[in-house]
Amino acid sequence: MAFISSSLTMVARILINGANGQLGKELRSIQYAFPNFEFYFLSKTEWNIADDHQSTYAIKSIRPNFLIHAAAYTKVDDAEHEMDQCMELNAYASGRIAHICQEYKVRMIYLSSDYVFHQHEPHLIPESQAKNPVGIYAKSKSLGEDLVLQSGAESLIIRTSWLYSSEGNNFVKTMLRLSKSMHSIRVVNDQLGSPTYARDLAETILHLITKWQSQSLLPEYPVFHFSNSGICSWYDFAKEIFQIAQIDVCVLPISTQEFGAKAPRPPFSGLDCTKIENFLDMPCDSWRSGLHRCLDQLLKFSKEEL
Repeated sequence: MAFISSSLTMVARILINGANGQLGKELRSIQYAFPNFEFYFLSKTEWNIADDHQSTYAIKSIRPNFLIHAAAYTKVDDAEHEMDQCMELNAYASGRIAHICQEYKVRMIYLSSDYVFHQHEPHLIPESQAKNPVGIYAKSKSLGEDLVLQSGAESLIIRTSWLYSSEGNNFVKTMLRLSKSMHSIRVVNDQLGSPTYARDLAETILHLITKWQSQSLLPEYPVFHFSNSGICSWYDFAKEIFQIAQIDVCVLPISTQEFGAKAPRPPFSGLDCTKIENFLDMPCDSWRSGLHRCLDQLLKFSKEEL
């Protein structure tokens, strides 16, 4: 494996797996703003999280203080027929990695999802609400949370929603790409949630680690919700993307049933982020503000690169 460090003189070591995903790339892009950390980034080709030997080697060799476990199976629809792979990566392998972290005294952050809730009522969901995952992907993330928390490792769960960035594959880049060849785009209008800019999530995680360095998290703090603030539908989100990007395309609202996705989606997945805002004394930025900043980055590139 190739270990990439940002410096040889930092205080705390942070290991990130899934380094070529949206969150991993955003963490890499902001590492300069956190000079008290030494960062190690490993992609899925450098660390197959399902391979326990590779997991042990990565953690034993680097001896990080913190692991940001960003590697995951994220193909929600494919999970319905790739159940074993999805459950292995998101749940069982994550649980085994947590046990390795416990052995080597590494603090672990497990990234989870709004999908662990399948809610119809339009009220923000607190961390304490009982989970009710529907679908293979949702169940894999819920079980992953449980296995990490049961491992004995000093661990933290962060649930987020509707993640996007200027990197990787996501809804924002898909909309921009489709607008190049389509005059009208059909987008679901009956799923509500909070779009989250991956850079904001990355910064929040590093602020959490900064605070975690100086104090142990109390038992009532093993789970945090983080998203950008405000609620919209995917249809609203698409309309805002094209308005900001000044792209003339017709967005047509359709139902979840009309869209016909293989996997079920939460009808309402707005997360209550009061706890993390109070803990860090930092308000969550709005989803529109996050989108503006992401598009500022994206639109610097040529449309051929989107």
